[in-house]
Amino acid sequence: MENNKNMSFVFSIEFKKILEKIAKKDRASLKKIESQIYKIISNPLLGKPLRNVMKSYRRVHIGKCNGLI
Repeated sequence: MENNKNMSFVFSIEFKKILEKIAKKDRASLKKIESQIYKIISNPLLGKPLRNVMKSYRRVHIGKCNGLI
């Protein structure tokens, strides 16, 4: 986890806009998303590996029903 202090991450403009919309509607959901993003940054192999055309992606749950790919 300490190795990530020297790393920088870049998010797309579209992703930032989506996060801004979520922040306006529901701050609690934004906090859950941010915590999952930090977990993924600290451990990239976190989450369930997907199959078929999304084979190189992983999914993590945010709350009860939502997922982040």
